[in-house]
Amino acid sequence: MNRNREKTVIAYKLSAIRKNRRLITNLNLAPLATHCFPLSTLLSPLASRLSPLTSRLLPLASRAFSRPGFTLIEVMVSTLITATMIIALLSYVKAGSDLWKKGEQTVNLSARSRVIFDLVSRDLAYATRVASPAINDYSASWASLTYDIPIGTGTFYGTGTFQLDFASKARTLTRKWKDYSFGTANIVASTTNEAAATSKICRFRHEYLVARDVEAFSVSHPTAFSVIIGVRLSSITKDDENNPEQVYEATNTFIVPCGK
Repeated sequence: MNRNREKTVIAYKLSAIRKNRRLITNLNLAPLATHCFPLSTLLSPLASRLSPLTSRLLPLASRAFSRPGFTLIEVMVSTLITATMIIALLSYVKAGSDLWKKGEQTVNLSARSRVIFDLVSRDLAYATRVASPAINDYSASWASLTYDIPIGTGTFYGTGTFQLDFASKARTLTRKWKDYSFGTANIVASTTNEAAATSKICRFRHEYLVARDVEAFSVSHPTAFSVIIGVRLSSITKDDENNPEQVYEATNTFIVPCGK
């Protein structure tokens, strides 16, 4: 009895499987595909338009990907060209820097020469006498200028003899106080002593260094009313041979109102 029942159940299951297979085989999925997947119909015009472009780009892409890398000669040539351009650019930059430095040194030396000339012009404007060099004295090359100017403090006045002295070894130009009409006893070394007595004058108020790095200083007294001064200054910076990088020369003529 049980065996017959099992056989009946197995036969029923086999018949159900056969029936499902027939239904799947006879099923038509074409209408479903046309309704659910219209993408191919939308892309077909775009593909027809892009086909000429792709036909042109594909050979170029194939050539680009098939080409090998740079050769050693190409790399060396490009490196040489780049190095040449950098060297040329650096040479222009260095030339511009040297020109700027030279111009700055010239302006600095010109300003230092004006300081000397302004001092001489101010002193000679008040000078009562030019002691040396003498008028039309060309017997020697004068490297100093000696003159008398009024000097005093408070109610005490006199005449002081000053000298612009050039020291060739030290390469300096100094304004020195040589003499005083009332004697050197009235000259003190500090402003404190000057303030303590109305008849004392401080030396360091009128005696000082005018310029450094002076290569040459010349003075001539061609007429009673004129003095010619020439000066040659050098820059502070030196080259590889310890020579001044820049030298500046200037000459100026000054009026002597006293005529002596």
